[in-house]
Amino acid sequence: MSAAPVAAPAVRVSLAGTVQLLHTHLTAALCHTVFQRVRNRERQRRWTLAALAQFWTTVILTAPRSLTQALQEGGRMFPTLGPAARTSPEAFFQRAERLRPHFFQALYEAFIAQLMADARPLYAAAVSGLRERFPEVWVLDGSRLDQVAHRLKLTWDVRSPLLPGCLLVLYDLFRGLPRQIAFCADAARSELRRAQELLAQIPPGTLLVADRLYASVVFIAALSQHQLVCRLNRQVKVQPVKMLRRVHRGGERSPSAS
Repeated sequence: MSAAPVAAPAVRVSLAGTVQLLHTHLTAALCHTVFQRVRNRERQRRWTLAALAQFWTTVILTAPRSLTQALQEGGRMFPTLGPAARTSPEAFFQRAERLRPHFFQALYEAFIAQLMADARPLYAAAVSGLRERFPEVWVLDGSRLDQVAHRLKLTWDVRSPLLPGCLLVLYDLFRGLPRQIAFCADAARSELRRAQELLAQIPPGTLLVADRLYASVVFIAALSQHQLVCRLNRQVKVQPVKMLRRVHRGGERSPSAS
């Protein structure tokens, strides 16, 4: 008689370190600085940029059943929101709908810039040998937001086709965080062209990992201008210009040849 299979122990993940980093770097002072830099005519109101950032961060960490429930329990669930937690859910949704997305983009970039002081390259240990050849290894990928659009409550009653835009993300492999997140409202705009606009923000000498979409001669040429490295595939034809060195199996080197 065979023994009953032993259930695998439940995996528990502690978010204490993550929460501590958020408290350290995503501060009210940082939110205020970003708001003053990006604002045109916008006013702070009760739902300040700091309150919105804290609310969305807590929603991500706690995963409430709905935003309305989280807002109704705001005073207990988010005790440090202050006056914002005592407003109606309608006030929150109105503020979230009217505030320009540039505020959140600028806040994320400022947050990542501060977080880099504590972000050590501890991820992807299996390929850590690449750090001896390249100062950075970043992953480039894009995605359209079609599936997300149909999950938004604001779009439930919309019968016409939706064009929600698209994202392009530069992911730092060894630090385990997205260094750049670029949103484009034009869903039909070329992903390759949008990627070229981000190359200036990548440190020189970085190894860029991407899928076959980026196997373009134009994109490879743009990488060279920014002193970046990309892995080629068979779709890209390379014309040899000069051979610098040839090493035979026995280790003997032959002189360079054109």
